[in-house]
Amino acid sequence: MLKHIRKELIFNKTNLYIFAGYILVFWVWIILQDFSPRFSLVLFSFVLPLFCASSFPAREEKFKAWTLNCSLPTNRNTIILARLITSWSLMIAALIFGILISAAFQKNHAIFHLIIQLKYIFIFFLFSSLFLAFLFPFVIRFGISGVMIGLVLLQFLGIITLVLTRAAGSKDNIFRSMIHSVINAIKFLLNQPSTITYLLGLIISVAVINAVTLKSSQFLFARRDF
Repeated sequence: MLKHIRKELIFNKTNLYIFAGYILVFWVWIILQDFSPRFSLVLFSFVLPLFCASSFPAREEKFKAWTLNCSLPTNRNTIILARLITSWSLMIAALIFGILISAAFQKNHAIFHLIIQLKYIFIFFLFSSLFLAFLFPFVIRFGISGVMIGLVLLQFLGIITLVLTRAAGSKDNIFRSMIHSVINAIKFLLNQPSTITYLLGLIISVAVINAVTLKSSQFLFARRDF
């Protein structure tokens, strides 16, 4: 397992430099835009998994590394587990980096005080897990084109929802209700007090989502031909 993670980091050393530069630019942009701390956290939790899920497969497809990986004396499930752990390691490192950048350069330390709270760290993990759960299996099954498939599917669903919402006309139609339900769910998560039960629920949710992501990705990768 550790050998696979080490190989991932060594092979993608160039991508790691690009990743660090991207995170720096992204955090500076957030600071300059003066977004609300909560919006910054939610935005970061969706943007970061996109980069982690797409950067490594792009380089592997360029150099045909998947074929080499599968020819090594290991099983495919271990390869996928190592990839998921590597992605999460990068996201956690980027979160810590963002906290340090905010503390050092942002005059308003609201986002810094927000992110270091345990509740918001778990919320970041939850939102990142949800988006990674959607995108990661596409990437594992279809490679870098899976990123485009996932994003196009999201755009298509967004357009269909918008068209149906406008076509229904009524303020209380089902599509508007669905959109408001999602917004209210996010607000509920952000506004809940940090009780033990609530934090435990977040931890369990994150664990279950990542377990489903891992198993579905392993299932798809076992059936992929190179």
